[in-house]
Amino acid sequence: IKTEAHNIIVSNEWIFYRDFNRGIYKMKKDGSNLVKIGRDDTYSFNIYGEWLYYSNVNDGEKLYRIRTDGTGNAKVSDKSVVDINIVGNWIYCREINPNDNIIERHINKKYNALWIPLE
Repeated sequence: IKTEAHNIIVSNEWIFYRDFNRGIYKMKKDGSNLVKIGRDDTYSFNIYGEWLYYSNVNDGEKLYRIRTDGTGNAKVSDKSVVDINIVGNWIYCREINPNDNIIERHINKKYNALWIPLE
């Protein structure tokens, strides 16, 4: 399999990665069962349960999510973000703007709880 794997994340028995300009993929740890789960390009993604959260390069790096089986793709926020990290039920990411804010967002809420400007 010829691929340019970037942003590799291992979750349970799966390896998730982005292939430059080709989308988001997963495969079993032994290299079998390669599946394309999303066609959007991303520079940053992370996994929470059955969801993969990512910055959608095709839509100005807005925050999206898609199930790890490739279904349920949806925009989560109109904010342009990178450096997505998930701790507990919170998504932490850096908003792309002149202030370079850090955003804290609850997984199950539709609001940003806290804005912390970087010094």
